[in-house]
Amino acid sequence: MKCIKARNVRESVETTSLENRVREILHAIKTGGKEALLKLVKELDGYEGPLKVRIEEMDRALKSTPPALLKALERAVKNIRSFHRAQRNIIKETTLATEKGVIAGIRFAPVESAAVYIPSGRYPLPSTVLMSVIPAQEAQVPRIVALSPARGTQGIHPTILAALRLLGIEEVYAMGGAHGIGAVAYGVEGIRPVEFVVGPGNVYVTEAKRQLFGTIGIDGLAGPSEVLIIADETSNPSYVAADLLAQSEHDPLARSVLFSTSETLAEEVLKYLKLHLKTIDKTGSIEACWNGNGEIYVGTINEAIDFANEMAPEHLELSIANADAYVKRFKSYGAVFLGCWSAEAFGDYIAGTNHILPTAGTARWNGALWTGTFMRPQYMLKLEREGAASLSKSGQVLASEEGLLAHKLSMELRGETND
Repeated sequence: MKCIKARNVRESVETTSLENRVREILHAIKTGGKEALLKLVKELDGYEGPLKVRIEEMDRALKSTPPALLKALERAVKNIRSFHRAQRNIIKETTLATEKGVIAGIRFAPVESAAVYIPSGRYPLPSTVLMSVIPAQEAQVPRIVALSPARGTQGIHPTILAALRLLGIEEVYAMGGAHGIGAVAYGVEGIRPVEFVVGPGNVYVTEAKRQLFGTIGIDGLAGPSEVLIIADETSNPSYVAADLLAQSEHDPLARSVLFSTSETLAEEVLKYLKLHLKTIDKTGSIEACWNGNGEIYVGTINEAIDFANEMAPEHLELSIANADAYVKRFKSYGAVFLGCWSAEAFGDYIAGTNHILPTAGTARWNGALWTGTFMRPQYMLKLEREGAASLSKSGQVLASEEGLLAHKLSMELRGETND
C-alpha cells in the first residue's frame, strides 16, 4: 500500500474544557429553568424572540418557498418515507412456542416523545429535517419536537421551518447547542421534556447528549463526517474528485479518503480536484479541509478491503467494476454506495436512504438512523401449567448455581403438580 497524500490531523477541542462548559450549561438549565434558558439563548444564539415558533410563521415559510425547492423537498419526502415505511413493515410482533406450554413473544413500541435537532450553520439543512422526522413519524412516535438554533434576531431559517411544516410538525423551538438539548431533556416552563433525542450537531451538542444519556435516550454521538471511496481503473476521475470535495465541504474537520487500485487513476483525481476547486470553492474552505484532512492511497483490492474494514467509514463508495460482487467483503460502514453513478450526495438528499450515520469508526457496532431507532423491543413470556412444571427442575439447578434461593423457590412452587 502506497500513500499519495497523507492527512494532517487537526487539533480537536480541548476535551476537559468542553466537558466542563457543557456541564455548566446543563446545570444552569436544570436549576434555573426557563430563565436560564432564555439567558443562554440570548448569549449564545443572539436571539431574544419567543422560543416556540408560531404555526402561522411556519405556514408563511412554506408558502414562500420557491416552487423548485418545494418540488425537490416533496420528492425527497416521497423517497425517504417509502424507504422508512418499508422498514416499519418488517418490524412485526411475533410469538412462538420455545417448547410445549412455553410461549415467548416480542413486540415493538415507539418511544412516547422524541426531539429532533436540526443544526444551523452557513446554510439551512432541510435535508436533516426530513432524515430525522420521517423515521420518527413512520415509527408512529406520538409527540415529535424539533429544535434548531436561531440565526440571531431572524430566528430559525425559513427553509427549515418550511420543511418541518411540510411534514406536519407543530412543536418547534428556536434554540440550539447544549442549552437546547438540556431544555428538552429536563423540561422547562412551557417545554415538556422528551424521552429521546436524535440528530447531528456540533461538539457541544454531542457532548450534551453524552452527558444526558440516561436522562434521555440518544441515537448516537456524531463526529466529523467522512467518506472512503474505493476506485479502480474503470472509475471516472472527475466523479471521484467531486465526491471527495463534496465531503470536504461539510465542515473543517470532515475526512475524505480515496483508496485506488490504480495509481494512474489517483493522479488523474488529483488533477480534477484542482479543476473543480477553481469553480466551486468561493471561500477556500473546501480546499483548506481537503488539504488538512484529505487522504489518497494506492494498493490492491484486498488491501483496500482491509483498510475499509479497519476504518469503518460513515460513507463507503465502491466506484469499482463488479461492486455488487465485492460488497459482502466489506463488513463495517454506515452506508455503502455501489458503482460510479451512486454518489453519496444522492443519499444525503433525495434517494431515500438516511444520512444520519455512525462516524469515527463506530460503524463497527452501531448503525444508521432508521425507523427502528425510535422503537423499543418488548418481550413477552407466557407459561402454561405444563410449561412451568417442565422448566422448573432445570431452572432450579441454574438458580442454585448462582446462589439465588428466592428464584429457586419461585420456580419450585410452580413445578409442583398439586393444585
